[in-house]
Amino acid sequence: MSLIVPMVAYCENTEHDVDVIETENGIADLHGITPKERIKVIIKNCVHPDFKKAM
Repeated sequence: MSLIVPMVAYCENTEHDVDVIETENGIADLHGITPKERIKVIIKNCVHPDFKKAM
């Protein structure tokens, strides 16, 4: 089960401050790309293989 969640109760950083996401399935380097591009990179590199087909 992934620990990436869409919203949290409190966070000191915004989604715009995050440059790298690392999961057990891979690393997504988000530095300098737009929000729409970030989605594609996260799905490509961090989503569990069982769920990539649904994207």
